[in-house]
Amino acid sequence: MVESLKGEIMEGISNQDYLRNRQYRNADNLGARMTIHQRFSTNSYGWFRWQFETLGIQAGDRVLDVGCGPASLWVTQREHLPEGVKVICFDLSQGMADTAAAALRGDERFEFLSADAQNIPFPEGTFNVVTANDMLYHVPNIGQAAGEIRRVLHPGGHLAAATNGLGHMQELHDLVRRLEPNYSPDNESAARFGLENGLAALSGAFSQFQVKIYPDSLWVTEIEPLVDYIGSMWGLWGYLTWNEDLKKRARVELEKEFAAAGGFAIRKSSGIILARI
Repeated sequence: MVESLKGEIMEGISNQDYLRNRQYRNADNLGARMTIHQRFSTNSYGWFRWQFETLGIQAGDRVLDVGCGPASLWVTQREHLPEGVKVICFDLSQGMADTAAAALRGDERFEFLSADAQNIPFPEGTFNVVTANDMLYHVPNIGQAAGEIRRVLHPGGHLAAATNGLGHMQELHDLVRRLEPNYSPDNESAARFGLENGLAALSGAFSQFQVKIYPDSLWVTEIEPLVDYIGSMWGLWGYLTWNEDLKKRARVELEKEFAAAGGFAIRKSSGIILARI
């Protein structure tokens, strides 16, 4: 049962039909997960501010955002873009691409489309910077995507791939295990492409790497955002039904945590892999 569940989870992480039409059909699930980080992170500097600065975008650069989601990076940081920068955002999900386009409507520096990271629809050497924000673990063939990213990068350009480490959100995984004893895989996204193994996954296309860590954790002082977070990910955790009974059980477990500690502490392991040819 455990191995079967683990197989379903791994398939869900990179199943493009599931990702396009269910998990990321729109921004609701991702929004539930982003909310908890935005509201309860202990590092006040801000993930998007730090990520934008790490990209190192220069005046006149052409930037490709692979798997752009709702374009939160650009919505929050576009005022800091240097002069003459053009940003192309694409996502496997047309719903996500549409959400991103709506969020930045009227800003002619941005263009949006739906595309697959394994077959990037641009000529060689088009971009100075490519960013892949917490998405390469969703790609069925990560090596193929890395090759495509290298192909569209201009000589001297670089990839900034954001991802997590194996210990990311461990306390939340432990909580889910109390709700579903057969749950075993912990952070399978980092197992596919994480801070520990991402360099190896990219080594067929790139030869120079730097790993930058964003120090952060969560101190969550409200129960419902945690319940929403768990529900948003439940489909990736074995396609189990997230129902009222499970929500009730989750609230009971969280009430115990809150009664004992006054909140729920969660460790994070997040960062960016910078890769050059």
